[in-house]
Amino acid sequence: MFAGAAVLTRILGVPTECLKTIKAGGVRAYVFRTGDRSIAIAWTAPGKSLNLSLTHPILAFDIMGNQFTGRSLSLTSSPVYLQSPSAETLINSLERDFGIPP
Repeated sequence: MFAGAAVLTRILGVPTECLKTIKAGGVRAYVFRTGDRSIAIAWTAPGKSLNLSLTHPILAFDIMGNQFTGRSLSLTSSPVYLQSPSAETLINSLERDFGIPP
């Protein structure tokens, strides 16, 4: 528990604002601006999974702060952190993968 809280603090830091809340079809994501980057925290309802495409320059980390390699991951009920210099890139990618029309 404490390790997960430490990772949250290290990755998210002190956000300046929550830019977007996305809730659709059993998936959730919150996109924050923090310093010179944007961070999203995303997960699904228990028992549901969804494939996420990690387009450049998005980086992904698991709940313990381990970076995913590769350009896609299976989003589950275990939260993942997505990091990008651009909030717009994160929001567009999440909305596309969640099936939300532009």
